[in-house]
Amino acid sequence: MSVILFYLALAAATAISLGVEWLMNRPMEPDGEPDSSGHIYDPKVLSEQDHQIAQQTAETIRQCFGANLSESVPKMSATQRADATKQLIEELCGLYHISITSVNLVEMTQNECGSYSTKTGSITLNSIYLMTNDIAAIREFLNTIVHELRHAVQLSILQGNDFWQTSPETAQSWHNNLVPFSHYIQASRNFKRYAWQPVERDAAAFAYHSLKGVQ
Repeated sequence: MSVILFYLALAAATAISLGVEWLMNRPMEPDGEPDSSGHIYDPKVLSEQDHQIAQQTAETIRQCFGANLSESVPKMSATQRADATKQLIEELCGLYHISITSVNLVEMTQNECGSYSTKTGSITLNSIYLMTNDIAAIREFLNTIVHELRHAVQLSILQGNDFWQTSPETAQSWHNNLVPFSHYIQASRNFKRYAWQPVERDAAAFAYHSLKGVQ
């Protein structure tokens, strides 16, 4: 896997406000799990294998960024943070049985976390979230990595990746969501409908359960 990291000349950023409303037009399932912001992620969208790999993801994050983010990250230089990001993505790609063409670490606006391009196979991440000592921002950065890699997993499953034990019904819902591309709703168009899409609910749930085990 080729990983390209650039634009890493940022000093420690000021605290970042990460409040993003996660409101739906329809109620979530009653057994959904709320995070510290009150957002709800339904564990039922994930398979048993997904939950197992989410636990392995948490362990991989701890190996790359330290067992306790609030203690380890402030001691890391910009170069160390970039190296840890590169190592984390490489190891998660191996764990997930996927490949990424490139990872672009760039300065974006504070309300942008990152994205995955299904056309190019590349991931773009907001370097501001990595270079701050605000641990909430660091967690959001790590959440974004897992979330966007999950989109790469979804696409690989639709292309025949048989490592993942995904039900035909789930795979079909992803296919209907992504093919044709016009069926996918951008967040800028309607955030509520964007968040409720099968591929986004799945990616959000997988990232949430992966970060549950990271302090």
